[in-house]
Amino acid sequence: MSETSSITAAESEKPRASRKRDVEFWFADGTIVLIIQETEFRVYRGLLEDRFPIFKDLLSLPQPAPAADALDGDDDDHCPVVHLCDSARDWRNVFRLYMPRRDISLFDQGPSRPSFEMLSACVRLGHKYDMTHMEHEALDYLKILFHPPLYRPTIRWPPQGFLPSSAIGVVNLARLTGEHSLLPVALFHCCRLDAEVTEGFAYSDGEREMLSAEDLGRCFVARSKLMQETYGKYTRSFMAASDPARPRKKPCRAANNACRSTAAGQKFFAVANSTADSFEHAYPFVHLEVDLPDDVKRTMFCDACWEVYRKCEEEEHKALWKRLPTIFGVDLLNISNPSSVDPRILNLTRHVRTLAGAIHPHGERQASACILDNPRHQTYLANGQRALLTMLAQMFSKSSVSPGLGSSGLVTLEPDKASRTRDKDFWFEDGTIILVAGNTEFRVYRGHLARRCDVFKDMLSFPQPASTAVCTRDGEDHWCPIIHVTDSARDWRHVLRLMLNAEEQGLFSKHRPDPSFEVVSACVRLGHKYQMTSIYEQAMRYLKLFFTDSLDTFRETPTFIPPAFQSKHAIGVVNLAHLTQEPTMLPVAMWMCCRLGANILDGFMYSDGERETLSSEDLRLCLNANAELLKFTILAILRTYAPLPPGCCKLEAGNDRCQEVFHQLSETAGQVAHITTMPNPVMLFDVSHVDAPGLCKGCSAAVRERREKRQRENWKQLPSMLGIAGDVPGW
Repeated sequence: MSETSSITAAESEKPRASRKRDVEFWFADGTIVLIIQETEFRVYRGLLEDRFPIFKDLLSLPQPAPAADALDGDDDDHCPVVHLCDSARDWRNVFRLYMPRRDISLFDQGPSRPSFEMLSACVRLGHKYDMTHMEHEALDYLKILFHPPLYRPTIRWPPQGFLPSSAIGVVNLARLTGEHSLLPVALFHCCRLDAEVTEGFAYSDGEREMLSAEDLGRCFVARSKLMQETYGKYTRSFMAASDPARPRKKPCRAANNACRSTAAGQKFFAVANSTADSFEHAYPFVHLEVDLPDDVKRTMFCDACWEVYRKCEEEEHKALWKRLPTIFGVDLLNISNPSSVDPRILNLTRHVRTLAGAIHPHGERQASACILDNPRHQTYLANGQRALLTMLAQMFSKSSVSPGLGSSGLVTLEPDKASRTRDKDFWFEDGTIILVAGNTEFRVYRGHLARRCDVFKDMLSFPQPASTAVCTRDGEDHWCPIIHVTDSARDWRHVLRLMLNAEEQGLFSKHRPDPSFEVVSACVRLGHKYQMTSIYEQAMRYLKLFFTDSLDTFRETPTFIPPAFQSKHAIGVVNLAHLTQEPTMLPVAMWMCCRLGANILDGFMYSDGERETLSSEDLRLCLNANAELLKFTILAILRTYAPLPPGCCKLEAGNDRCQEVFHQLSETAGQVAHITTMPNPVMLFDVSHVDAPGLCKGCSAAVRERREKRQRENWKQLPSMLGIAGDVPGW
């Protein structure tokens, strides 16, 4: 979104060649010209002052005398010119409402409903120019759609005049105006979007609007919560319908009381198999019975018990509707008072539109991905916020290079020689070559580099240019060649330590049995770029022990990630897999990224302060995959511990011990599935050893076989869950 600022009344001037007159709102007898985004509107000053009091105050001041050639082709009929830093699209929409001479309402449009673009223009310009009636009228309409006091499943989505992605714009309008009551439902509909939740949507003039980083993080976390709410709703409704103590109008009509004798877990297992699509979208307000085939419904409940189920499900829907603010972390009772904010900050931030949303007028928490082209605006952003904004601006840019990564792996700038410093660990007075990385100089030995690095070996075998330094040693001058590298000094420091320290030879040593991510990353990046075969292969073998394409290898690792790594370093592993074109590392690495929750947006910081993040494409894949991974996790638990079909049990007829144990297993598995927050579709945990000591050998073997089969099937489908099946051949 483009920046908006205060009105500036300018002396009439001849329009530049790039300007064009608006086809719809250029009146020859107009008495004022507005110039907005290289578009000229000539309208009526009286109507403008009547609708926008701020113009009345502005134009009541003495105006400069217009120049003779103020506007092209207007001879002596000159009028004042006002430059506005808004969207020409927004003003065009507002003029359609208020330029006619008769009074017209926002909703006086015949049978059609106002479009989101029209509503957005009324809110933004009404909020900026204190046109309260227009702003409130548009907000009241949005509240009908996005703030109903009670759950109403009959509301059509998207409404007429809206796109599904318009929910993104509603979130940003709520942030701009402080109308937080719009946020829960708007964010809920954002969760239902696919790629658009990260890509945003485009207005009719091509301008693109996106969610802020904070709200994108809310959606990332809430998708998993909504998935759990969907499962919880089904389970609680099933259990209530099969509860004999539950009050009901009609008695159960099933033979042998079958509706209450079957375990709730078995019922859900049947539903999960037949209605898996209900888990694919973050929409728990589905009436499941409507979508079930008649034969499936008959195997679950009689008509009387289905009536109980429907009542329970409706109660669950209403309760969940009330919990939406909690799910999205929106505090509707803690809304800042605009009057308590420094007006200087309000003037700077109130109307600033950003690349990824709108900066909230009442604080900094919602600010992210701002277009940082005005020093005044940057003054009021905390350092940490500004770093995140810059990172997000890169993340959502059209660049094909991953954020924080250049063609060589990391972005560096060539500093002036005066700003360089000698590295305290790797500056040897008898060194025979100087490496300049960033603003750091390393003086080391050509022989060491040439022996371990094929690129340097080939390069140094040719005659060198006159880029040399004079170093004095023992009273004599020694010429030393200088090589500039576009890598980070941090990476070179780690690699030189491996090359030159006798106790650190190789990636592993007695002092470093488990290397850190920084060391491994440096070995991969520089080893890949400069053909340092030994350290590169050691580092890649180590990574592939954990980020593997073999389920058996993955099971043997004691932890999901290397011992000296942090969970967030999975982000770096994804980027290394892309750099080295090793797609088999991607599924596990991206799976680990999905387990980070909203922290996936922050990336991680190296020891020198450099930040690394996922690319916008990988971020979008993880956002979409998180709910899919959780769906397969829940289904894996339920399908593994659901009761076995008749005939599997080896106990004598009439012995119901295994059936009772499976009932316990189903309930325990249901509880585990409901509270799990980390997606783990491979399901490397087991509840049977705790809750099912009484299963016969036949049933125990059947559960182990079912568990093994589910693990291998889900492992095989892991790339598909992440949306990268086509990028990982032979998985």
